[in-house]
Amino acid sequence: MVGLYLSDLDRIARVIRNTFQVVSEDNKIEGADVSSFGYMSVHFVITMKQEYTGPRYDRIAGMPFEIQVRTIAMDAWANVSHHLDYKNDKDVPAELRKDFYALSGLFYVADRHFEMFYSQSKQSREHMIDVQDFLTRPGYRNKSRKTGQDTNNIERWFSNLCDSSLASRTGIEPVSPP
Repeated sequence: MVGLYLSDLDRIARVIRNTFQVVSEDNKIEGADVSSFGYMSVHFVITMKQEYTGPRYDRIAGMPFEIQVRTIAMDAWANVSHHLDYKNDKDVPAELRKDFYALSGLFYVADRHFEMFYSQSKQSREHMIDVQDFLTRPGYRNKSRKTGQDTNNIERWFSNLCDSSLASRTGIEPVSPP
């Protein structure tokens, strides 16, 4: 199974643990030596839970099978290194090892940065929803003098934002708007 981000791997692993009987779990991501790069994945050897019965499951009941969980970058690395028939570090020609490790490190960094971008993007979206909610509160709406329509009072919002910032730095609470 392939996830987009590192954080997807934990969610996928939880689903696997809740859905199947886990015989063994081998985390080649967290358990890897910090000085090494290369193949990374979480391997689950599993069987169907006993609660799955009937014609659909009878033939595979008790039969172990493996699910490998990794990110797109990990999957790309695994596929390319498999295609090149590099099963371990010793299979890589000595004159290419430095480049091999450097490239592996780039895939690792890409995964970490994709996760960072995803996390920051998610936080930014959540913050924008908070700002929208804040701007639409009853105390922060005004009638436009020109149109008579209900509009957001950006000036009041900005003033309160500045006052909130001041309060967080000084401990002095701003006066709430009417």
